[in-house]
Amino acid sequence: MYVDEWDRGNYKCLWDGCELHFYEARHLFDHVRTDHGLPQKVANRINGVGGFQCRWRLCLQPTTRFKGILHLMRHVRKFHIPDMPAP
Repeated sequence: MYVDEWDRGNYKCLWDGCELHFYEARHLFDHVRTDHGLPQKVANRINGVGGFQCRWRLCLQPTTRFKGILHLMRHVRKFHIPDMPAP
């Protein structure tokens, strides 16, 4: 569930160019996968490029190309949304 600008949630998306806030870590994680990860997958297919990049601000691995979206999301869960419950 997205939180409007007047009622900020505890979880802020720090993906490059995104400023959305969420009440729960699960909602933020789902947002990152759906709105940031999946579009990369489509763009990769169109452009014939492989791998996924983390575009979280201040990420320590900004040039790493993750093999698949699951690898990218594992990285996001571990380093950027650490209080996200395990699946």
